[in-house]
Amino acid sequence: MAVASAAHGETIDRQTFYKVPDPLPLTIGGMIAAVGPQAINFGISIGGGEAYLLPNVAARGALGWHWLLILSVIVETALVYECIKYSCCTGRSFFAGTNELAPRGFWPWFWAIAAVLTWAWPAWMGGAVIAAQRFTGISTPPGLSLFGQPLPPQYIWAVLALVLVLVVFYFSNRTYAFLEWFFKVIMVANIVLVLAITLIAAKPSDYWVILQAYAGILFFYPEWTKGVTPLDIVALYNQPGGSLMWVSFWIVAAGWGMGRYAGQVTGVLRPPEQITAEELRWNTSDPLEVAKMQQWVKVGGMSLIIWWALIGGLLMTYLYSVAGYAYLHNEFLTTGKVP
Repeated sequence: MAVASAAHGETIDRQTFYKVPDPLPLTIGGMIAAVGPQAINFGISIGGGEAYLLPNVAARGALGWHWLLILSVIVETALVYECIKYSCCTGRSFFAGTNELAPRGFWPWFWAIAAVLTWAWPAWMGGAVIAAQRFTGISTPPGLSLFGQPLPPQYIWAVLALVLVLVVFYFSNRTYAFLEWFFKVIMVANIVLVLAITLIAAKPSDYWVILQAYAGILFFYPEWTKGVTPLDIVALYNQPGGSLMWVSFWIVAAGWGMGRYAGQVTGVLRPPEQITAEELRWNTSDPLEVAKMQQWVKVGGMSLIIWWALIGGLLMTYLYSVAGYAYLHNEFLTTGKVP
């Protein structure tokens, strides 16, 4: 029979029925326990773009198109929810599933090329490292150069980020376990830090201006739209980015639903990976099994809405915009430049 999970040629009968694991409860405790995949989603989404783009746009007073953020969150949430359902029910990623669509053999190459073109480091790391350099004041030591060109102030942060990525993927026993822990820390630190900065710097009027921007009210006033560039509009619709179909990988790695039996991604120097190539079957005729799987899907949807859509996609982008407007807008009006 076809391979369900393979490691160096091992095969598993695709007709095997797996027991649906007991799902997490739909309680506060259950949502906290389910934060793992969405912590990674949060950390990737609420990152460089939000740390650099949104304060920059707010500083320029270019707030007329901020309503696109809400539209983006709604569209992304709907798309990611479908990916969560698929991965819970099959134990494999959305990307593996598309391999069975026509034309056969096209989609793996399409996703690989699309990933390189849209997500390859350092393009999307740029905003985050610039923000880190400006916020901390820690810059590349002066006098350093590469190929005769002086290194930019944020270069040291870019190198640190690349080294961290390589360390994770080379030395992790189970890559997801480290990513989950790391991004939980990032998520909490992000929320606490940005909330503290905003509370210190912003006036009530700043909150009101940004709220009107999200509601689309400022779209009808030329003074709030004239500073918006076409690139701003495209970028705002993609904020918060990072989510989309990638969550499918983390649902499987976290062991949700049939992901409990799926292969895991390991570090390059660690034991070989097990690749889940086929859907992992469960008894869809058993009402108890169906009920448990429905609960897994609900947990996935609720965790997505709470941790990513509401807290990440709406609250955090709002706070970043308020902070940028409160801190930087007056100086921009004076100098014509974003500090």
